[in-house]
Amino acid sequence: MPNSTCRSRSRWRVCGFGVVLLTSALLPGACGGGGGGDETEGKTVTATNGAITVTTPSGKLRFDATTIKAEPGELAVTYVNQDGQAHNFSIHDLDGLASADPGESGTGTFTLEAGKTYTFFCSLFGHEQQGMTGTVVVG
Repeated sequence: MPNSTCRSRSRWRVCGFGVVLLTSALLPGACGGGGGGDETEGKTVTATNGAITVTTPSGKLRFDATTIKAEPGELAVTYVNQDGQAHNFSIHDLDGLASADPGESGTGTFTLEAGKTYTFFCSLFGHEQQGMTGTVVVG
């Protein structure tokens, strides 16, 4: 015998309480989390021995670092893409590119001049404008 709080509609059985529970269980994940911030937002990182790792976290259209401090010369960037779409790491006015498909990583090398400040970004259409950008400060 069917529960009195459920009713049939063609092939679907609708139970008000079950729908509310299912909906409330799915909504927090669908909205991308609790909005409490990420400990890496706005982070400044320093290259060590001319190398650095930069990451795009899952579900975020940004890099984990907004400022990179580096010494003049070659900078080897390992770019880790934890997001569900392709991204890359590029630096305005410099040759080099580190590209990565979803869940992959890539590497690129850039030659930095002393005393300069550069902008790094994702060169895929619209990504820089949506916040995938940061600064490289060369000592």
